Amino acid sequence: TQEGDLAQAQEHLGIALLFDPNASWLHQARGRLALEQGDITQARASLTKAVNLEPDAPGPRLALARVLEIQGEYAGAVRQLEVLLGHGRDDLAFIELIQLQLLLGDREQAERALDAWSQRPPSTPEALRRRAVLRLELDQPAAAWEDLAQLVEGDDAGGPTLDLLMEAAKRSRRLGSTLALLQRLVLWEPGNEDIVVRLGGLAEQAGDHALAAEAWTLLDQLRGGQDASVKLMRAQAQLDAGDPEGALTEANRAAALEPDAPTLTQVRARALFAKGDERAALALIESQPDWKQDA
Repeated sequence: TQEGDLAQAQEHLGIALLFDPNASWLHQARGRLALEQGDITQARASLTKAVNLEPDAPGPRLALARVLEIQGEYAGAVRQLEVLLGHGRDDLAFIELIQLQLLLGDREQAERALDAWSQRPPSTPEALRRRAVLRLELDQPAAAWEDLAQLVEGDDAGGPTLDLLMEAAKRSRRLGSTLALLQRLVLWEPGNEDIVVRLGGLAEQAGDHALAAEAWTLLDQLRGGQDASVKLMRAQAQLDAGDPEGALTEANRAAALEPDAPTLTQVRARALFAKGDERAALALIESQPDWKQDA
């Protein structure tokens, strides 16, 4: 069992420490194992020894800070992280410190730590993403957008990152920059539906209906032209862009795929009305069973 394996590992570490009691990494390993076993007292004792033996090493201090946090000694955990950051710029230490300060309600100190971290680029994409999340939490959406734009341009255009980018774009009102970025991403990853959907949705929000129509056209192609809902989105965008003839053609194509598709009648009727064919639009509406209620 896992518990048996952990106990055996602890026994082996205890024996190893008899031969080398000043090995910081052995105390650190023993402390981490004790933490996994739920023995917080042993974990704290072992990690404290590891820190005392190797004060500049990030691993033991980070682990000790987590133990102190678990014990509710938040001030002590903060001190450990601050000491660690005094020795160097460790991304994980910054993350832990800012989260702890937010937990303590010390927003000002959290902002100072985030400003200090912003003096250099994070060492990994995951750290960059975590910094963006913290920037959003501390109401710095423009800075968060910059981090996220760097991520997606660095070949990390997955759904969670795009969700964060859209949130940062909305809160920082950087719709134009985000549209341009998404257009570049579509060219770099032409088969990525997730990017195309966000481009179309954001273009609609920004009132760029022609761009939205282009996005839905691409999405329609990616789905093999067999999705009536996409065709209706394209028709709606064409209608809003001032192309009722194209909107009616696309709505009719959607009808061929799904005659009872939601919004189909409304889109076709609006397109007919925009073309100046009021009688046909009214007849189409009145042909629906619940047309009075819908009207």
